[in-house]
Amino acid sequence: MIAVLLWSTVAVAFKWTLASASVAQLLAGATLTSATALGLTLATQGKLSHALRSVRPFFGLSCRLALLNPLLYYWLLFGTYQRLPAHIAQALNYTWPIALSLGGRIFLRTELRRVDVLGIALCYLGILVLYPGGAGRHEDVWGFVLGLGSALVWAATWLLAAGDPRPPEYALFHQFLLASPVALLALLGWEGLPQTLDLRAVLGAIYIGLFEMGLTFLLWQKALRTTSQWPRLSALSYLSPLISLGWIHILLDEPLGPRFALGALLVASGAMVQQRPQRPSSPN
Repeated sequence: MIAVLLWSTVAVAFKWTLASASVAQLLAGATLTSATALGLTLATQGKLSHALRSVRPFFGLSCRLALLNPLLYYWLLFGTYQRLPAHIAQALNYTWPIALSLGGRIFLRTELRRVDVLGIALCYLGILVLYPGGAGRHEDVWGFVLGLGSALVWAATWLLAAGDPRPPEYALFHQFLLASPVALLALLGWEGLPQTLDLRAVLGAIYIGLFEMGLTFLLWQKALRTTSQWPRLSALSYLSPLISLGWIHILLDEPLGPRFALGALLVASGAMVQQRPQRPSSPN
């Protein structure tokens, strides 16, 4: 729930920051912020030196994960928010729990009950009902492609990390540590350093690096590793876009449209369906 509440604020943060910063600038700044925050967290726990020594045994896995998240995932996601209204971009990105639940069933053999399928369908239908208003007015084909691509990359990241034996804080620190110089080099190669630093861009990158990336990732990854019911956790994640809609409407003045009540009811119903306890199997 803490991760859900934190993630509900970032759609507004994306739009505000991207009004003053490019995708490459935001990616570099937020990635570096997240790496620093994770490193400081480990240092306060007395684990930093051990975490640095453990980079080498997991270098290959860390590179693959860093390529997916944060580099590819956030390049796609920031590009989506740059091209589309926040409520449209968020809807596209929030198709990722569907991919996560189905991918877990296919690749990790996790259980997918009939009520889970129903819950997923209701949640996804609710998202579709909530967000189509305004899509025709802001249609951007590449924005839609980037948004759906970000959802697939996000799900692939968690599926790849599911068998990682490292503590979550080590794995995330390694990812962002390796991704930071790549993001900075990409910024220098494509755009160069900005001539002046915009305060909104700097504060936005710091906020996103802290509360969208590293620290909230750590919370969510720990949640994934402490449950065998991935579909139920996926359903819980749908509360975040509902809360975010309020922030988007109030702070960005984007209209929610008359379908909001129906969409919210469908999402809440899907989440409740997936929370139903599993019946004990018969001893026979």
